[in-house]
Amino acid sequence: MWIIRSTCLLLVGWLLVGCTADKSAGERAAEVSRQPRRIESKYGVYYQVFVRSFADSDGDGIGDINGLTSKLDYLNDGDPLTDTDLGVTGLWLMPINVSPSYHKYDVVDYYNIDPEYGTMEDFRVFLQEAEQRGIKVLLDLVINHTSSRHPWFKESARSENNPYRDYYVWAKEGQEGFNLRGRSSWGSRLWHRKGSSYYYGIFWDQMPDLNFDNVKVREEIKAIATFWLNKGVHGFRLDAVLHAYGIFEEPLGTNLREKNLQWWREFGAALEAVNPDVYLVGEVWASARVVAPFYSGLDSLFNFDLAEGIIRAVNSGSTVYANGKDFAVWLEGMYKEFAAVEPHFLDAPFLSNHDQERVMNRLRGDIDRAKLAAGIYLTMPGNPFIYYGEEIGMKGTKPDEEIREPFVWFREAKLPETSWQNIAHNKDTVPWEEQQQDRNSILHHYKRLIRLRQTNEALAKGDFVALESSNDKVIVYGRNLRSGGSARSSVIVLHNLSLEPQEIIVQGEDLSGAKIIFESTGTNKNRVNGVRISIAPLTTVVLQRSAIHAP
Repeated sequence: MWIIRSTCLLLVGWLLVGCTADKSAGERAAEVSRQPRRIESKYGVYYQVFVRSFADSDGDGIGDINGLTSKLDYLNDGDPLTDTDLGVTGLWLMPINVSPSYHKYDVVDYYNIDPEYGTMEDFRVFLQEAEQRGIKVLLDLVINHTSSRHPWFKESARSENNPYRDYYVWAKEGQEGFNLRGRSSWGSRLWHRKGSSYYYGIFWDQMPDLNFDNVKVREEIKAIATFWLNKGVHGFRLDAVLHAYGIFEEPLGTNLREKNLQWWREFGAALEAVNPDVYLVGEVWASARVVAPFYSGLDSLFNFDLAEGIIRAVNSGSTVYANGKDFAVWLEGMYKEFAAVEPHFLDAPFLSNHDQERVMNRLRGDIDRAKLAAGIYLTMPGNPFIYYGEEIGMKGTKPDEEIREPFVWFREAKLPETSWQNIAHNKDTVPWEEQQQDRNSILHHYKRLIRLRQTNEALAKGDFVALESSNDKVIVYGRNLRSGGSARSSVIVLHNLSLEPQEIIVQGEDLSGAKIIFESTGTNKNRVNGVRISIAPLTTVVLQRSAIHAP
């Protein structure tokens, strides 16, 4: 593709703003908006898979597409009457495109499967088998940057006059307005020398950032996404959403946030034209205030604030959040902030991911607390995302390779277990095979929660109402599915954060007739007596009732 080079690039301090020669394209992008959201087809419980670590089909030690296909019956066997499968309805596959790295977040070829993982035919079969089981597939789409080995970048680096030069962002030593010594907020270098010039790359010198002010780049990205939608994927997890234009702040009069939002609206609208039910979930690793505006372009955003809030609450044993508010009240306020941008937002609650210390480590290896944390986020609104191995209590701390260790299938290593990485943290993790037979295992707990969610409309699709209680050791909220202004299905969810049994009164609620439909522990110790509820230590209880008053 031939392009016109940009006529200007402005950097104030260490923040980048690009100016394309095609100003009309930028103006058109500002006018793009997505259609009213069709969210009914997008609900589900998703499972994040690092293909390399999940299941190996050929004995080379590296997980692959065929290995994943062989384990689909564990994830969801397609039969709602069985209880041997986990029951998830969606998969997020971490990057599977051609890449020189083990993690594959530096893509060389967006249109092919990395040979370590398999072939396009393997992927076709995988999609077909997933579809038969009712499993939707999201691909990790890494488009903030490419690999430095990508043909675009190789061409871009050849000369200032190369037609691909403007696919990336370049500057010269001493060029006015550029701080080539600038660093990101986490300390990484922003500019990297190549010959007599510098290119911009926020994460690493092997990951040069694309120039989204270039309309040709934007069209390339939309073409890549369209290619995979036409192959049969249902949507994308979008990496580094915040960084398409600059980082974090707005340099003198240029609204970088708005440029980011415009791009994601443009991207979402383009993909809706291909598949009106496309599902887009973005990574904006920031506070809810920063996250909220991105709902104008994306269906879901990972809720990092909620993940941290859940872990704090479970570790502290108190519903009082850091800002002094009750946990449920704080969360209700966050949801209102999201709804102000997009009334049909789908939150993406989770506990940890491939970039973070595993939740089992955050909870000091306490299985009961891990079950409680799962009970909280798997009863929240939106689409929960489970990081592979979380459901069997896998552990892991930095460096990154050790939070991405092989899934523990058996006590003795054998296929499909992978061996690309030595086990540092999970030698004592009870393997999947043994947990399958244990009704008290954390795996069985996850299965029960997922089935409850999938069979209860209020939990799967209902709104969220913070409820007042008489006890700061118990989180209490309602989930209501409404029809014609009234609740069609309603539940009350309670989580006892303490090590002692608790008795609470839910203010303003008549619990007569309420029925316990789920209790994580303490069977026969959790009771409803009029307006009072008794709940066992570190326990989640779900009550079904006909209606809940919403303020």
